[in-house]
Order: sequence, then C-alpha cells, then structure tokens
Amino acid sequence: MMEDKVLNILLEVQSGLQKLETQVKDLCLEMEDMRSEMKDMRSEMKDMRSEMKDMRSDIEVLKEDMVNVKSDIVLLKSEVYDIRVELRELSEREERHYYMLQNSISDAFESIKILDRKKLDKEALKKII
Repeated sequence: MMEDKVLNILLEVQSGLQKLETQVKDLCLEMEDMRSEMKDMRSEMKDMRSEMKDMRSDIEVLKEDMVNVKSDIVLLKSEVYDIRVELRELSEREERHYYMLQNSISDAFESIKILDRKKLDKEALKKII
C-alpha cells in the first residue's frame, strides 16, 4: 500500500513535471517570438530614425529653397517697380510727344490755311488787274 501511495505521488510529481516542462517550453517559444518581435521593432525604429533624418534634411533643403524664393520675390518686386517707373516715364514722354505732334499738326493746318488764303488773295488780285 505504501508503495502504491509512493508510486501515485511519483506519478503525480512526474505529471506535474511534464506540465511544468510543457509550460517552460511554451514560455521559451513565447520568449523567442518576443525576441523576434523586438528585433523587428528595432529594425523598424532604425528605419524610422533614418526616415526622420531624411525628412529633416528635406526640411532644411526646403527652408533654403524658401529663403531663395523669398529673395527672388524681393528682386522681382524691385524689377516690377522699376518697370512701372519706366512705363510711367515713357507714358509721360509719349503724352508730351503726342501734344507736340498735335500742336505741330495744328500749326501745319494753320499754315496751309494761311497759304490758301494768300493764294486766293493773289488770284483775286490777278482777276482784278
């Protein structure tokens, strides 16, 4: 009887040990999975860091481009202002030339009228004589 009890205890202990062994194996497999996941996460983090560095570099390039564009805009505004000033001056000159031509044409028509009158007066004198 004692032997049966001892045998039963040994069987229970063996069964318990097998369960523990199975649990330890399952835990080892879980740990391996977790290690693999950790490696993947580390790799992803490295990739993300690299992407962030690239993005920072891109941002710096964009900042430089913005500064250059702002500088170009200032230059263009200055050129536009200069062109407007030139156009205003040209417009004023053209207006003066227009009035001068108009006056010259008026003077020419007056001269033609005077010459026509003189011509008529000469012809009238000839008829009278």
